[in-house]
Amino acid sequence: MIKEKYQIHNRELSLNIVQTEIESIRKKDIVKTGIRIYDDGKIGVAGSLGNYDEKELEAKAKENLKLNIPYEYDLTHDISREEVEIVEISENEFVEKIEKLMREIKEKHNDFSFSNKITLKNRIKILENDLNTKIFSELKYFSFELIFKHKSSANIFDGFVGYEGFDYSHEKFIYLVDEVCGAFNNVVDIDEGEYPIIFLSDDFAILKKFYTDLNGLSFGSGSSIFSNKIGEKIFSNDFTLYQSRNYEDGIIEHFFDAEGTINEENRFALIENGVLKSPYTDKKTANMFNLPLTGAADADYDSVPSLGFVPMSIKKSDKTLKELLNGKKGILVFIASGGDFTPDGKFGTPVQLGFLYDGEKLIGRVPEFKLNSDIYSMFGEDFIGVGKNSITQLGKNFGVVINMKIKK
Repeated sequence: MIKEKYQIHNRELSLNIVQTEIESIRKKDIVKTGIRIYDDGKIGVAGSLGNYDEKELEAKAKENLKLNIPYEYDLTHDISREEVEIVEISENEFVEKIEKLMREIKEKHNDFSFSNKITLKNRIKILENDLNTKIFSELKYFSFELIFKHKSSANIFDGFVGYEGFDYSHEKFIYLVDEVCGAFNNVVDIDEGEYPIIFLSDDFAILKKFYTDLNGLSFGSGSSIFSNKIGEKIFSNDFTLYQSRNYEDGIIEHFFDAEGTINEENRFALIENGVLKSPYTDKKTANMFNLPLTGAADADYDSVPSLGFVPMSIKKSDKTLKELLNGKKGILVFIASGGDFTPDGKFGTPVQLGFLYDGEKLIGRVPEFKLNSDIYSMFGEDFIGVGKNSITQLGKNFGVVINMKIKK
């Protein structure tokens, strides 16, 4: 009988922003603890919110072995690792900085109204078991999720400015707001035709097909368009797709999954140089379909680990965005809502907010337009690359450049 403790501790100080002012402050401090007992190919789980009695949880988890939930996979063992990445700032300092920020934005951009929230997040995840495993991760970082509306606009909102990271600079965030608001007020027309289109590297719109069809269950059961294509070259030589928990890819995530699986450099290449290597898997899926284990298990504190939602990123090139554009002007997609992939991989989306972009600065706002392509062209012959430099001065917001035709 083997005992494992899985704990998630989330603290947040969230500032609710209304009309470019702090409207309210909310604190959250939640500890979730789960005890897992493994015995004879079965798992029993019991969990608690807040304070807990570990012996009582252990007894409940043992009792839950009677539910006969199978778990016949190798447990993580003989690993001791701790990673801590935190910003050094007090709650009072954080509030003071945001008050100063809102005052300056309101003064400089009184033709806009900003709202939503800015949060100081502190996330801790721990996994320990009787097999000499002790893994600890703590992340404390800034999360800015501001939407804006021009005061003359009839829309609910017109755009956003955001940032997630471990460093904060008042001047750099003001520069970002200045650049976005200035470009928004400068409307420029474009002709229909082919342009280098730049998507933010974490834009779910272009990655959605990989999330659905590189899911290990979908892949293994044969319902994915990528099923039975492991080892085949199906995309550009320059296209490598990671399952990633690496901040250098612009992703803030704990370095291990809910089963304690850890990857080298906190990445696993699902597609490498255009060749399909693996779907993303947890231990059950990898075992069921004889696939590589990629460490994509998720679990709440009181549930059995299962295949979860795992961050993805496209490998950066050795060129800047300006070099990738090669003298051309591209269109940076800020908001593309309402689009999707078809089951066979065709892609279409309206773009509600895009900016003409020269690789270094936003030039102006372009009218709404539509994009159509397919996944094999987007990441095959039309794929230009991912810039090695961040689009913004704050954080790691990389740009994925793809040649695409636009229609108004």
